[in-house]
Amino acid sequence: MRADEPPRRIRAVYDENTIGVDQSSAPEIAGIAVEHYLDRWITGIRDVTEEARQVRRMVAAGELEAAARALPEERPYPLPAAVAAIIGASS
Repeated sequence: MRADEPPRRIRAVYDENTIGVDQSSAPEIAGIAVEHYLDRWITGIRDVTEEARQVRRMVAAGELEAAARALPEERPYPLPAAVAAIIGASS
């Protein structure tokens, strides 16, 4: 980023019905990125509101192990070793 460029920000907003993620990017690349990667990155969208509410109820009831089991499995993103070294990522 150049010194005269404003910082880019990522912001997530949510309420009980929706989650919105906004990421600012340079206007000259935003359209190109969307056209090129949209079909590759987004493979499906589904409403998980009820599942999230159920996990919240479990946590509120102190059922932490059950809540953890109800969450989807997290998988590490495949990151080339050279990139991981540059950004200080670990597995």
